Amino acid sequence: MTYLKNYYKNNKRRGEKILKVKMSMNIRNSGYFICLFGWLIIYSLSVESTLDASISLPIGRIYTACWIIIRAVLFLRIIKLYKGKDLILALLIIVIGLLTTYYSHTSFMDSFFWFLAASKGVSVREQIKIIFKAQCVTLICIVLLASMGIIENIIMFRENNNLVRYALGFNHPNMIAGKIFQLCLISFCLYGSKMKMYFCLVYAGIATLTIYITDSETVKYMFLLLLVLLVVYLGTNSRVALFAYVAKRSMKLLKAFMITALALCVFIIATFQKYNYYSIFGGTTLYSRVKQMFLYFSTYDIKLWGQELYYHGAEASNSAGLYTLDNSYLYLLLGFGIVAFSIFVFLYLIAIRRAYKEKNYIAIIVLAIYAIYGLSETMVLRFSSNFTLVFLFYYGFWYKGNNKIE
Repeated sequence: MTYLKNYYKNNKRRGEKILKVKMSMNIRNSGYFICLFGWLIIYSLSVESTLDASISLPIGRIYTACWIIIRAVLFLRIIKLYKGKDLILALLIIVIGLLTTYYSHTSFMDSFFWFLAASKGVSVREQIKIIFKAQCVTLICIVLLASMGIIENIIMFRENNNLVRYALGFNHPNMIAGKIFQLCLISFCLYGSKMKMYFCLVYAGIATLTIYITDSETVKYMFLLLLVLLVVYLGTNSRVALFAYVAKRSMKLLKAFMITALALCVFIIATFQKYNYYSIFGGTTLYSRVKQMFLYFSTYDIKLWGQELYYHGAEASNSAGLYTLDNSYLYLLLGFGIVAFSIFVFLYLIAIRRAYKEKNYIAIIVLAIYAIYGLSETMVLRFSSNFTLVFLFYYGFWYKGNNKIE
């Protein structure tokens, strides 16, 4: 009896210590969470929506001022909490981010470097929860503002079939489609271990509605990939031995998705003039993106810190036929330079390798999906549109041991 009492007391004390440590860490990281939540809200409203073009307030200046404050808070966190090599490493990452932003004349990867530098010791799961809440708030707000006519609801038409595409307050139909898809992936990340096979029907329903509204070709294929990999993931816990074996072996193949995506980019650029890709893709969006990859690579040199890339804006295209570059990997290499490209790809490969080592199948799946997503969209480089970058923060950069989210 005495043994049981002592055992209970020791466990209670141990539990109290763990709770105190967690509370202390949450308090210490609260500034980071506030910055992350605030930045996501402000960035989505000011940069990704039509709010700036719809009202007379200086939204761009407001965002710039808020971003300066957020960076100051993150910098103070780094100076206060980091020591020795960690401090030097964090400051180096910030400098690299500043240099790539300066030479590329675009800031959409600036946040990646700042939050990467400041994320040491921050729970992956808590970051994903914050991102999920912020994205839900902004999605609802922007759609409501567009529905009430306060901000512009952009409507586009497909040239080949005249299908109507709605942006519902965002700058482009692909943007809102990407946001909805990201929310589905986050829900899978947070609750995937508890999901059953019928969740495939839920995601299929969301995918159908999203594609009907936005007619986003890329997101359509990504939803299909998600459904396939969701079945594979659920198969890893199957009671059917053969199904479980095949599913687990499939997870090993997902580690190569990033390499496969990079190899495919090289192959397309090298063979564009040799093969008739128009006969393969027809007059689809995929063909135009393949063509733009070749044109941008032929026009720009690869530089250490990147350069400003042509973007169509209000024009159709320039004299070289350039319109817009939607391939994440080529944009990263040409626009942000060799240094940023090397850091991003290295962290991605390390993250997915360590996730596999810990059998964190959910992390492997979402990282693999975004690796393929990057072939047709630059959203993979944007922290506001790619929550899986938090895995690069933890698994790739500040790795200290097991931190599974399942």
